[in-house]
Amino acid sequence: MMNKKDLLEATHQGLLIYKLVLSYYYKESFQMGLSGKRCLPFFNPFNEKKETLIISRIGKVFHYHDIELPEFKGDPFDFAALHYKLQGDELLEKINQGLHLQLMMEEGFKVQQVLANINHFVYVLDMPSFSYYHCPITNTKPNEQITLLDVFNRVKDDSVNGYKARTLQLRSISDPEAASQYKRTHFDFVTASGIFSKRSNSGLVCHSGLLTLDFDHVENLPLVKEALLADANLDLVIDLMFDSPSGTGFKSLVSINIMQHQHHKWFEALAKYLKRRYDLEVDKSGKDVARACFLPYDPNVYIHPLYLN
Repeated sequence: MMNKKDLLEATHQGLLIYKLVLSYYYKESFQMGLSGKRCLPFFNPFNEKKETLIISRIGKVFHYHDIELPEFKGDPFDFAALHYKLQGDELLEKINQGLHLQLMMEEGFKVQQVLANINHFVYVLDMPSFSYYHCPITNTKPNEQITLLDVFNRVKDDSVNGYKARTLQLRSISDPEAASQYKRTHFDFVTASGIFSKRSNSGLVCHSGLLTLDFDHVENLPLVKEALLADANLDLVIDLMFDSPSGTGFKSLVSINIMQHQHHKWFEALAKYLKRRYDLEVDKSGKDVARACFLPYDPNVYIHPLYLN
């Protein structure tokens, strides 16, 4: 028998269910832009088609709410029920048919999922963009604008940028002061929190919706990173994670909603949670919106799978 878990797995954790329902109200081609793991405000057919509908990932599932209607919220199945006026198995089957899914359960086998005839759904990923700078750290003028996926590829693949040689050289330097000087003069960096005309708080042109969390001198580094990625409270926000240039810590780029709270408020809340839950100290410079983030070589860099779809 089909169940909600099967449908969620077949619909990108409910995202396609929203697109199915909205397609009935917006017959012409439409796009649902996604910033991080939150859809940009969309027209709500259940609130006079006002641009007040927010769809965001909470835990592993996309939920909805309306910025004008406090009680208007729920999961993908609640949203579909508003349109179909159905509940239970009837609702699940209606979604199955509407998306042209074929979900079959055979004893002893995993559910088979076949997606077909859904080309009319246009999936647009609004990839976070920010400024990139060539070394040294004294450079305050951005050299180019890159995306989160660009950083993932540059950190992971050493075929072009030479990050590997620089990283290995840095880690071979035993004197802390000499190592710091080498990093400041040989490592390219980004201001992950936005696009800047110059690297300063006053030079911010557009916030990226990202915040940098920097952790130094972390014991049991692989276990700590694994624990954070498995934390249901943080699944909503961790977009990119990689080891620091020194190899003794790590950096995380996380999604924040600056329409809800200011940059520094998000930093304070996340730093407090991580200290209380994991006894992790976050580098306080992350509160600065113009915070520079050095880019090392890390073949095991993590990026949220949503950005690879």
